[in-house]
Amino acid sequence: MQDFLGAMLFSILLSISFGPVALTILGQSITHGFRSALPGALGAAVADALFAAVAFIGLKSIEAFWPAHYQWLAVAAVFYLFFFGGLTFTKNSRSVFTRCAPR
Repeated sequence: MQDFLGAMLFSILLSISFGPVALTILGQSITHGFRSALPGALGAAVADALFAAVAFIGLKSIEAFWPAHYQWLAVAAVFYLFFFGGLTFTKNSRSVFTRCAPR
């Protein structure tokens, strides 16, 4: 229950942001009145709440997974960095040597 309340608080904070959806709803409200903008506002609020709940649950699952597997994840991260470092080095070294070679 505490996770659900945290997700709800997170979704409320997320929906406070003033973006293009809020501007569209505001324009609808000014042009056609409050009642015509209410379904859009409720839809945006529900979408924000669902998005925040999914993000919060995903972060909680990562938080539960990390302590049990942090050593393997660190080893995988090191291999990932070395692989892409080597890939970058080979790409850059080929382009540098071909530009400097005499014609």
